[in-house]
Amino acid sequence: MKAVDDVRSVWWLLLAMLVLAALVSFIWIVIMRWISGIMVWVSLISFTIVFAFATYYCFNEYVILLNKVATPAFSVGTDYKAYANYKETWLVAGIICAIFLIIMLILVIFLRNRIKIAVSIIKETSRYIQTMGSPQFTESPLQVTTDASLKLTETVGSLTAAVPCDPTGSSTSGKLCNFLKYGGDEYIYILQIYQLFMFLWVLNFIIAFGQMTLAGAFSGYYWAFNKPKDIPTFPLLGSAWRAFRYHIGTMAFGALIIAIIQMIRIFLEYLDQKLKSLTNPVARFIMCCLKCCFWCLEKFMKFINKNAYIMCAIYGKNFCVSAKNAFFLIIRNILRVVVVDKVTDFVLFISKIVVTAGMTTLAYFLFNGQLFDLNLLIAGIFLNYFFIPVIIVAIGTFIVASLFFSVYSMGVDTLFLCFLEDLERHDGSTEKPYYMSVELMDIVGKKNKPEKKK
Repeated sequence: MKAVDDVRSVWWLLLAMLVLAALVSFIWIVIMRWISGIMVWVSLISFTIVFAFATYYCFNEYVILLNKVATPAFSVGTDYKAYANYKETWLVAGIICAIFLIIMLILVIFLRNRIKIAVSIIKETSRYIQTMGSPQFTESPLQVTTDASLKLTETVGSLTAAVPCDPTGSSTSGKLCNFLKYGGDEYIYILQIYQLFMFLWVLNFIIAFGQMTLAGAFSGYYWAFNKPKDIPTFPLLGSAWRAFRYHIGTMAFGALIIAIIQMIRIFLEYLDQKLKSLTNPVARFIMCCLKCCFWCLEKFMKFINKNAYIMCAIYGKNFCVSAKNAFFLIIRNILRVVVVDKVTDFVLFISKIVVTAGMTTLAYFLFNGQLFDLNLLIAGIFLNYFFIPVIIVAIGTFIVASLFFSVYSMGVDTLFLCFLEDLERHDGSTEKPYYMSVELMDIVGKKNKPEKKK
């Protein structure tokens, strides 16, 4: 109860901190236009230096122990400190570090142009978000979160209402009729399964609508030849209208596929709980394999769906055609896709950590009273456990940052697919000019031919 009282007394401060976290996330995304390249290259070079030193140190320790007259024989035990005295430990550690060092050198030397493409795409995304502005930028994550929360509330309420009550526990004074019996509950489970499936379907449809809206806005920015002159005034609203007007079936079909896979996974989890009492190793192995396969299938289909929505937003084709075109476009450029995806994941991970750590540190000094006395804001306030609000701010900030950076990630994916389409469909001539930025043209060695003077 004391922890609940603490939250009640500073609830508006917690809300203000989350609003500040949203503002910091937006500012950080804009700043990434200038620091993303530094962040990526400094990290790659730093990791290379660290693995080079670790490789040298491990092999040096191995040589020292190898030249000793008497060294203990390797044996597995619970004393982890003893492993430092085995030459085999340092040999294995040196080999592992050397493998990572080779990987880092390959990334830095042979994939540097692809890394430059990834950094340039990240900069383009930040530039467009800055052009679009924070009010429109916050619209998509808030819309998805609000709609999903409303659907979750409706589903929980429906499932709760389906639970029969106990008529003997209710008041009987002044009753006009007597309870006889329920008409039967054999359909309750069917309705509950239906509610669960519809929740998954609607939830995935809401996510699909958000992705389609963002894909339309970002692709409209890329294919605007004269930026920012040709960019619409309200790109997100226009994209949302196009998605609602023309692509409802595409989003519903994609959401249906994910919902079916998720229902199968839930059914497998239910069976797994029922089969836990069994000791048959074959059944346990088959169940584990099925759960793993459908987990991978869900991840794969989410990846396909997202890229299908991007291609649909660009060309307006149906789901199957868009998914096929996106899949083969990715296969033809698989190395670029992997590099851009991993570089983006790394940058966004670092960004989430920085924003969350910064807001958590601020909350620590604020609620601990080291920043200033909280009584100056709220008279008579006293926190029993100051770390409770700090934990809430940390979790809330991470969620808010994840929502904002998910929009950013969608923007990077959209602009990257547009870039690949631009490379394949255009040649830089006056009839087929490139739409990419000058920086991207320099990286891939392309340029638009000047128009011929009449």
